[in-house]
Amino acid sequence: MKDYAYYCQRQRYPLKCPSQFGGASLTLVILIGLILGTIVYLAQANSLVLLGFDLRTYKKEIDVQQQALEKLQVQATQMQFLPALESSLLEKKMVVVDKVSYISLSQNNALAAAER
Repeated sequence: MKDYAYYCQRQRYPLKCPSQFGGASLTLVILIGLILGTIVYLAQANSLVLLGFDLRTYKKEIDVQQQALEKLQVQATQMQFLPALESSLLEKKMVVVDKVSYISLSQNNALAAAER
């Protein structure tokens, strides 16, 4: 083992030799790196979950607003339809019917009227 340590010390890049750091300090560096990586991962996962909840809330709000918009469009159409219908009736000189009377036909007269 001493030959390997001597070989590492004489290398051009001596920091790559594991014997210079010692096994405990290298384990500590790896452990700290894993803990920091886990903390960053959990923070990012938490922020993604929160964004998912916000997105669901916004989708529900969009649905409510679209339903309100459809109701308003129906009301606007109804408000525009009646005046347009009345003006069309006036242009064609139609009158409002006040009294309706029906003609009663016997069955023979109804068949004769249908054949004509």
